[in-house]
Amino acid sequence: MTGVHERPLRPGDAIAPDEALAAGITVVTVNNRLARALAAGHAARMLAAGRAAWESPRVLPFDAFVAQCWSELEAGAAAALPRLLGAGEARALWQQVLAEAEAGRLLSTAGAAAGAADARERLLRHAASVAPEDCGEQADARAFAAWHARYCERLAAGGWADAPAAVDLLAERIRGGARCAPDALLFAGFEGFSPQQEALRAALTAAGVALYEERRDARPGRFVRHVGESPDAEVEDAARWARAVLEAGPAAAGEPVGVVFADLAERLDAVEACFEEVFHPAGGVAPARAVGERAFNVSLGRPLARVPVVADALAVLALDGGTLDAEDAGRLLLSPTLGDHARERGARLALEARLRDEGVRAIRARHLARLAARSAPRLAQRLSDALDDTRDDARPARGRRPLGAHAARFAALLETLGWPSGRALDSAAFQAAEALRGQLEALTAMEPLLGPCSAAAALGLLRAGLERTVFQPRAAPAPVQVMGVLEAAGMRFRALWLAGFHDGAWPPAERASPFLPMALQRRHGMPGASPELALQRAQALTGRLLAAAPEGVVSHAALDADTPLAPSALIGALPDAAPARWPGALADAALAAAAPAPERVVDRHARPVGHGFRARGGSRVLTDQAACPFRAFARHRLQANGVERAPAPLDARSRGVLAHRVMQELFARIAGSRALAALDAPARDALAAEAASEAVRAVLRRHPGTLPRRLADAERDRLAALAAGWLALEAARPGFEIEALEQRRVVRVGGLRLDIQIDRVDRVDGRRLLLDYKTGRAGRAGWFGERPDEPQLPLYALALDAEGGAGAPVAAVAFARLKRGAEGFEGIGEDPGWAPGLSRLGAGRGGEREFDDMAALKSHWARVLGDLAEAFAAGDAAVDPKPNACRYCDLAALCRIDEVRGAGGSGADGDEA
Repeated sequence: MTGVHERPLRPGDAIAPDEALAAGITVVTVNNRLARALAAGHAARMLAAGRAAWESPRVLPFDAFVAQCWSELEAGAAAALPRLLGAGEARALWQQVLAEAEAGRLLSTAGAAAGAADARERLLRHAASVAPEDCGEQADARAFAAWHARYCERLAAGGWADAPAAVDLLAERIRGGARCAPDALLFAGFEGFSPQQEALRAALTAAGVALYEERRDARPGRFVRHVGESPDAEVEDAARWARAVLEAGPAAAGEPVGVVFADLAERLDAVEACFEEVFHPAGGVAPARAVGERAFNVSLGRPLARVPVVADALAVLALDGGTLDAEDAGRLLLSPTLGDHARERGARLALEARLRDEGVRAIRARHLARLAARSAPRLAQRLSDALDDTRDDARPARGRRPLGAHAARFAALLETLGWPSGRALDSAAFQAAEALRGQLEALTAMEPLLGPCSAAAALGLLRAGLERTVFQPRAAPAPVQVMGVLEAAGMRFRALWLAGFHDGAWPPAERASPFLPMALQRRHGMPGASPELALQRAQALTGRLLAAAPEGVVSHAALDADTPLAPSALIGALPDAAPARWPGALADAALAAAAPAPERVVDRHARPVGHGFRARGGSRVLTDQAACPFRAFARHRLQANGVERAPAPLDARSRGVLAHRVMQELFARIAGSRALAALDAPARDALAAEAASEAVRAVLRRHPGTLPRRLADAERDRLAALAAGWLALEAARPGFEIEALEQRRVVRVGGLRLDIQIDRVDRVDGRRLLLDYKTGRAGRAGWFGERPDEPQLPLYALALDAEGGAGAPVAAVAFARLKRGAEGFEGIGEDPGWAPGLSRLGAGRGGEREFDDMAALKSHWARVLGDLAEAFAAGDAAVDPKPNACRYCDLAALCRIDEVRGAGGSGADGDEA
C-alpha cells in the first residue's frame, strides 16, 4: 500500500488504487490489464501481511462496470429495459442495415459496417450527433447519416440497445433516481474522460455516489536512451535487460518489470520467440521460479480465430460446405485437437503431404474420407459420420434455418470429429475452446435480430465474431510483463523498458473517421481530427509512461533493413545509456557464466552406402551434391525436405508439367521431320490444339479440381499457341527422326544407381541429338566445371553411350526452350546445323573451349559425375555450399549455416553442430 490516510476519506480526495481497494472502494479501470494487475497486487499484499483469506477486491474495467450496473438496473427496474446487444449482434445488425440500404453497391459490407460502428461510437462518446444536412459535400458522411438513422430505428423497433448507447441510458436512469452503482468509486488509469463518461460521472455524483480521484506520481523516473543495432537486436537487448533486473532482487508486491512496445502487434511473434529464448532457454538456465511458472507474460492477445485450436475447429466446420480448400484440408489432417490423432499421426502426415505434392487446391469432404480410409480409418469413420445426411442432427442445412439450428449443427460436427481432443489441450487451448463455445452461444443469441439464414452465412457470422474477439488466456501473474502502450495505462513497474520509440512509430498515428464530417470531428476533438490535439495526447501519454517506474530505458533500432531510424522527438532529450553499466550488460555476463561450455562436434561424413546403392531423386542427387554435399545427404538419404504450400493453379512448376505433356503428345504423333513436312500450317495448328487439349485433360484426370474451368480454357489456348510455334521451328530443321520420348532408364555412376527419364532423343545423320525440355531459365554454362549446376544432360549422354551395341554415340546435347517469345535450342555438338542454337565444341565460350570434340567432353563428364557420385556414396555431408546455393534452399534450419555465418564463419566449411 502506498500510504494510509490519518483522517476519514471524503469524496474528491486523491488516493492510490491500492488504497481504494484496501478501503473497500470499487475501482473502475481503463482496461482489463490494469484490473488484473490491481487484483493481483492486492492479493500479494494480503499474503505478505499473513492473511489466509480476504474479501475479493472490487475492481473491474469500465465496460464490465457498465454491464454490471445494467444488470442491477434490469433486476430492479419496474419497466423493461432495452436488451443490451453484444458486439457481434450489433455488428450483424449494422451489416443488415447496410445490405438493405446499399443493395450490393458496397465493395465490402463487413468493412463498411465496422467503420459505421466506429463512427457511431465516436459520436456517442463525444456527445455529438450528425444529420445529412450537416455533411455538406462529403458523400460518405451523408450515407452514414442515413444509415445511422435507420440503425437507430431498428434498435428502437426491436427494443434493443448497443454498448455505446448503454452508457448514456445508464446515466439517464441514474439521474432519474435508479440505484445501480456502488456507493464509492475510483476511476483508475484514465488519461482523461470523454464527454459521455463525464456525463456518467456527473450523474453518479448527483445520485450521491462518492467519487475519488486517482493519485499519480507525476515525477518522471530516471530513464536513459538506448539504440539497438536492428529491431531484432533491440528486442533481445530488452529481454536480457528484463532478466537481469528480475535476477537482481525481488520487487515490491504488484510492481512487475515492464517491457512496453510501441509496435507490439507488428512484431508479436518475434518478441515472444526472443523472450522465450532468453527466459526459458532449451537446455539452459532459467530464472529461479516455481515448477511450471512462467517468468514473463506477453499480454497482447490474438484474434480468437487465429488461435490454433479454434482455427482447427473452423476447418472442421468448413466440412458443412462439402468441399474443403487445400489449407483447411491440411489443417484438418494435421490437427492434434481431433480425435485419434496420436494413433494416426504418421498416416495423416503422409496423406497431407500427398495432397500438397499433387497440387490439390480443393477437395470434396467425401473424397477426403475415401482417401483417409486406406491409411487413417478412424479419421475416415469420423468424417463419414459427420457427413451422414441420414441423421437429423447431422444433416447439412440446404436452406435458410434459424441461427440456433446452425449453431447446434456446428457443435455436433465438432463433437463428431472429436474436437477438441483433451490430450492435446493445455490451459490456454482449453480456454480458447471454451471461448469458441461462448461464440456459438452468442450466435444463437443473434437469432431474434437476423432471422433464418443459410449455413454459409451463419459460418460467416461465427468467423467474423471470432476474428473480432481478442483472446488473451488467463495465466498466473508473471514478474515480467510485456505489453503494448495502451495496456500499460495506469500500471506501476519496478523498472520499465520502452521499445520501438523511433520517429516513425511514436507519436502513434491517429485516424479520423471517414464517415463523419471533418468539421464536426475537429469541433469535438475526436482522434485524428487535429494534429495539435494528437500531439498533446502523445506528450501526456509519454510523460505518464516515464513516470510509471523509478528507472528504465527507452530504445529504438538504428536500422530497419536498410532504412535509418531516428529517435522520436518526444524522447530525444533523454541521456544515452552507458552500455558497460546498464543491466543488459550484466545479463550477458550472468548468462555466459551460467551456461555450460559449448561442445564442438565436427561431423562432415555420414556412413558410406553399399556399392550399387539406388539413390532416390535421379539426377537431382548429383545436382544437390554439386551445390552442397549436406543438401544431397539431407534430401536423398534423410529424406528431409521443406514443407511447401500447395502451389497456385498455374505456377511455374505446373506450367512446366503441362508443357512437357504437350511435347509428348505432339511427337507421339510425329515420327520425325518427314511426317512434319507433310503437314501444312492449318494441320499443324490442329495438331497443336489437339495435343494441348489432351495435356490439360490428362492433368485434370489425375488432379481433378486443381484447375478452374476458365483457367483451364486459357491454358489450353496458351499451350496450343506454344505447340504451333514449336512445330514451325522444328519444321525448319534438317531431316531428323524421333528415337525415344520420355524414356526411363537406370544408370550406374560412381557406385550409385540412379533412375532417370530422358525427354527426347533424335537421330540425325545416324547420330544422336539429346534434348531436354525447359520452360524456365537454363544455359549450357551449367554443364561445366568441377561442380556443375546442371549435370542432368551430361548424365543422360553418358547413360545413352553406355548402352553400346547398335546405339550410336551422342553427338550433341541441347536444351529445348519452351517459353513463348523465346522458343529455341541451346546446346553444343559436332554439327551446329542440326538445330538452330547449337554451337560447335571449341568455338564456344567458357568451359566449352577446353574440349575439341564430344568424346573429350564426355570423358570429362564421366570423371566429374563419377567423383560427385562417389563422394555421395562415401558419405560426404559437409555444409559446403556453392555461391548462391543457399538462396532457394529450404534446409537452412537443419544445416544451421546462418548460425555459422552469424558467428563469423564463412559458411564454406560449416561442419560444426
